[in-house]
Parts: sequence; structure tokens; C-alpha cells
Amino acid sequence: MRDLNDSDLNKIRTVERATANLPQTATGNLFTINGRVKIIDIIGEVTTVIQAQPTMMKLQSNGEDISDNCDIDADAVGTVYNITGTKIDNTQENVNGVLEGQTTPIVATDGIDLVTDASSTGQVKWTVRYEIIEKGSSVQVA
Repeated sequence: MRDLNDSDLNKIRTVERATANLPQTATGNLFTINGRVKIIDIIGEVTTVIQAQPTMMKLQSNGEDISDNCDIDADAVGTVYNITGTKIDNTQENVNGVLEGQTTPIVATDGIDLVTDASSTGQVKWTVRYEIIEKGSSVQVA
């Protein structure tokens, strides 16, 4: 790996995870993080309708909530999710596909996980945008 330089520190990178089933009343690994990165945006898009039953969803990093729950009951294809960057805020949800960008970047060192409290069908495609903040850091699909 080459040495980290100033242009590396300011470069925003994007990693896309292919559409996948929701974790079934469980924690599912979305992304693995090596080193330390600054998360600029985490965006999910429903690609297969979510089952019509109460299902709460939130995101975590290293076992700590990076957003609070939102109910994804019967969310339609095209519904999008993201976080504000404030840990006590609910995961943001918009059925029209329009979201405000993440207002506060977060520093993550372990990974990003999706947590659900029900076993619902449906699929979501996730994208993370990040900056590296230490040599050798990266984000990969889990």
C-alpha cells in the first residue's frame, strides 16, 4: 500500500452493497471497516417491498447504535433510508426517494450492521460514502 497523502484524506470513497434480504430478527453485517474512517453518508434503498408487519430497523457500528429505530412495515420499492449522524435520531425514511444528506459525519472503526426486530421479507441495497482518516483504512462489503 502506498503512503497516505493529503489528497487521500480529502477523497470521498463509495462502496455499494448489492441488494440483499433483511436480517431475520437479527443483526446483519453490511460493511466491514479496517482502521478508522469518517462516514459521510449511509443510504439504503428498498428494492423488494418489505413485508406488511411491524418491523423496526436501526444501524449500529461496533455494537453501538448510530441511529435509532424506524418502522419499515410494508415499505415500497424506492423507499430510501439514511442517518443524520446524531445517534439518538431515528433512521430517516422517505417513500419518495428524497432525503436530506447526513448532517454530522461519524467516525467508525469496526463495521456497519443492520439490526431488525422481526423476520420480514424484503430487500435493501446499501451504499456508504466515507473518507479515510488514518493510513491503511478502508471499507468493504461484509
